Amino acid sequence: MKRHFYLLGLLLLLFGATSCKKDDPEPEIPAVVGKWEIDYVIYSDFTGNYAGYNGRADPHHRFELEYTTKLYINNDTGKSYLESWKSANNSGDADGVWSFENNILKLTETGQTLSQDLTYSVVKGVEQLSTIFFPVQFLAEDESIVTGKMQFVFRR
Repeated sequence: MKRHFYLLGLLLLLFGATSCKKDDPEPEIPAVVGKWEIDYVIYSDFTGNYAGYNGRADPHHRFELEYTTKLYINNDTGKSYLESWKSANNSGDADGVWSFENNILKLTETGQTLSQDLTYSVVKGVEQLSTIFFPVQFLAEDESIVTGKMQFVFRR
């Protein structure tokens, strides 16, 4: 009987001392995870007196946008995100889920079916997310309506 206890003890020690080896490597954290802020805006398709606006600019410079946005892309199991924005007269938050494939970050706001796509790239060693160009209209000082397109570029 004593011999069985020794044998059982030896087996417990043998199996208890061996550990499981992790065969699966830790999952890689997607490049887009983290905090992003608007760094600059690119304007295009402005004509006439406003053609000079086309090109890269600080988001606070032209048209006095006074607009900031921060994106928080979380590395949680639900792949959640939070977008926090502020303008001269308003502020708000939006949340939802994200996916990332082929350098496209797709943000789908909670309760919405449409998504916003941002392109991930590295330019001169700096990571950035860019929206597509989207149409905009501004009321000019002379009360005319100015139309063109703009693109937000986010950086860490």
